Amino acid sequence: MSEGNERKINNCIYCGTKIVKGNVYCPICGKLAIKISSDTSSSQPKTILEKEDFSRKCSGCGSLISSKRLQQCPLCNTVLDKVPEHLEPKTQKQSGFIFTNKRLQPDHKFEIRKESWNLRESFRVFEVCIFVYFSVFMGVLMALYTQMDQVTLQIETNIFTIFLETLPALVLGLYPIYYILVKKNHAVKLGLNPDKKKIPIALIIGVLGAIGIYIIELLSNLAFSLLLNAGFESFIAYNISILETNQVIRDSGFWIIIYCILVSLMALSSEIAYRGVLHNTFKQKFGDEIKGKIIVSLLVALVYAGINVIIFLISDIYIGIFLFISDFLIFVLLGILYELNGNLYNTIFTHVFYNLLIVLIIFLL
Repeated sequence: MSEGNERKINNCIYCGTKIVKGNVYCPICGKLAIKISSDTSSSQPKTILEKEDFSRKCSGCGSLISSKRLQQCPLCNTVLDKVPEHLEPKTQKQSGFIFTNKRLQPDHKFEIRKESWNLRESFRVFEVCIFVYFSVFMGVLMALYTQMDQVTLQIETNIFTIFLETLPALVLGLYPIYYILVKKNHAVKLGLNPDKKKIPIALIIGVLGAIGIYIIELLSNLAFSLLLNAGFESFIAYNISILETNQVIRDSGFWIIIYCILVSLMALSSEIAYRGVLHNTFKQKFGDEIKGKIIVSLLVALVYAGINVIIFLISDIYIGIFLFISDFLIFVLLGILYELNGNLYNTIFTHVFYNLLIVLIIFLL
């Protein structure tokens, strides 16, 4: 018997009978009272496996990434090489840390998920949206400049110049759609609820929301009329421009159908960029409580109103402030409608119905 097995046993582990030192079998039940261990296992001490060092070099910026969870570089979003199978994290993932911007942060903040945005990912997507928007906007300005009368320095308003002016808003939401498709993410990441049973509810909310926005528009027009009657020259010139545009829309004939399609796509594109990306991102930051929802709705409305009227704010401060307040109130209402059940179809239908309602009113009146 090995030296490790020669030990005093007080009681049998099966029947409880007292066993004297040196006995291997129980005198009552006859069962082995101790477990015979092999000489190899007893003589060799157990060794603790050392943790294998692991890191991946980003092909984009050259950073060394030690986290096994991340599929992309937290600094430049370049796709990283796959982790070897024997080093892949277990089902229960333990959080690592990434050192960025002089701060140590959990790596799960940088992990790209298919159902929701992380801050770094969504802000980069939104930055691309705004870059594309202003790039197309500058292209439209250059195209319109070629149509300018060199004597009067005026641009003739026709249905094609109106179509041209819709392009920046049309392209605003294209990149998020492209990003979701390329990354094979779920549409729910943009707030698009896959449950078809909720579409009728969204349609009802859309109709009521469009009526609510139109009420805001009526109050805005009332304020505009007061400022117009007060003799503000900038409002008089802006009103003339609106009247000319409305008259072109009335006289457009068949082209009115194309214009209705364009304004509908503008609404869809705007909601994808501002609500599907920016609003959902801020929700990750400020939480899903009532206070957080209010803060998110106000922030998104501020960003939308600022970007939407930035040219007016630069060229004419009074018109810019007036349009800023109007757009801000409209987008706050859209934010509230979205927060009813977190379904992007709510605000898409609302925005589309409102735009079509305005076109219909212009065409009929």
